[in-house]
Amino acid sequence: MLPDHEHCRIVTVKQPQNSGVNTSFLSVLLLLFFFHILTLNAQTNLETFSWFNELGASLPSGLLLSVTDLGDGITAGALILICLTYKSQWLYRVLVTTLLCALCVHFFKQYFDAPGLPPYSKSSI
Repeated sequence: MLPDHEHCRIVTVKQPQNSGVNTSFLSVLLLLFFFHILTLNAQTNLETFSWFNELGASLPSGLLLSVTDLGDGITAGALILICLTYKSQWLYRVLVTTLLCALCVHFFKQYFDAPGLPPYSKSSI
C-alpha cells in the first residue's frame, strides 16, 4: 500500500521574524563585527587590547578569580561532565564547541600578538 498525502506531509516550525532570539543574535554579531573592525588597524588593535585588559581593574576580584579558574581545563571539564550526566544528548555539541574554542584560542593568540600584563611577584605586593 502506498502512503497517502496525509502521511507524507512534512511539518516545519518557523521562528517568527521579529523574535527576540533573532534580535539578540544580530546584536551580538554586530558587536563582534565592530570589534573586528577595531582590531584591523595595528594601533587600535593595541588600544583595544589594553582597554580590555584594564577593564579587569573595575571588576570584583572574586569574579576575576572565578573566570580564571574556569579557564583551567580540569575545572571546566568537571563542570561539563556534571552537565552531561543530566543531558547526554549534548555530547556532540560539547565536543564540537570544545574543538572550535581550541581553534579560536590558538588563532586569536597569534592574531592579537600584543604584550600581556607583567606577571605579579610577591615582592610587588
